[in-house]
Amino acid sequence: MRIDARVTLLLATMLLMTGCIHGRDPLQSWLQAGRTDRYRAPSPAESAALATAFAHGLRGAGAHDWHALGHEVLAAGDEHAVREAAPRELGWGGYVFRTGAARPLVVQAPHSESDRGTGDIAFVLYRQSNARMLALNSAHRSLDAADQANVPGAPFALLGRESAHPEIDALVVQLHGFGVATATRYGLSGQSVVVSNGTRSPDPALQLLAGCLVRAGFDARLFPVEAPYPGGTRNAVRAAMADAGSAGRFVHLELGEELRADLVRDADRLRSLAACL
Repeated sequence: MRIDARVTLLLATMLLMTGCIHGRDPLQSWLQAGRTDRYRAPSPAESAALATAFAHGLRGAGAHDWHALGHEVLAAGDEHAVREAAPRELGWGGYVFRTGAARPLVVQAPHSESDRGTGDIAFVLYRQSNARMLALNSAHRSLDAADQANVPGAPFALLGRESAHPEIDALVVQLHGFGVATATRYGLSGQSVVVSNGTRSPDPALQLLAGCLVRAGFDARLFPVEAPYPGGTRNAVRAAMADAGSAGRFVHLELGEELRADLVRDADRLRSLAACL
């Protein structure tokens, strides 16, 4: 029995090591386990508490006051990850805050299940860019009021407003994906990335970003000059940042289906994308 127990322990350890090497990052898997099939819009008091919690994280203070909001925290080095605790009936998203030195950059994936691959890409971009914060949706956009990109007052919009505070002045990069039908209709390819700031007036910083992506080998199309759609002009996060003042900057990246698949499996290409942000 002792030999069997030792063999079982050894095999379990080997499987765990294999999962860590070839599978998802353990922190990413922990966040994924916080997904839910329910959503409830935050109340005014909860929105105020969420805004305060986001403000703490964006200032490098880590995860504060989340337990009172029904969430649990996992600390790993200079990262504090947040997910909803069971029974998971809120669907307000999963987050990682970096407490050490970091860029004033927030990476968001609001539709990680319907825009396949964007959650995985966002996690790696967060890591490679040394971003201050990562935000992943935890409820499907099809649930009532759960669309983190397009519903005013949703948690991602609250995060956007705090990111635009003059003391934070963060860049918010939001990842989306389009499929074959959209590519065909608007003259795009599966390898295209449509670059937008959520308005029909690309600013100089956005033009520099698009140029950097082109030089890095990407089929980058500047909205609306080189691609008529999709541009995120109804994006609630961009609107919240605009309402908050002149600080902060919003970038909306729409990635073709083939490009998303390539970025998930090609670390060098994803690194090239991160270098342009």
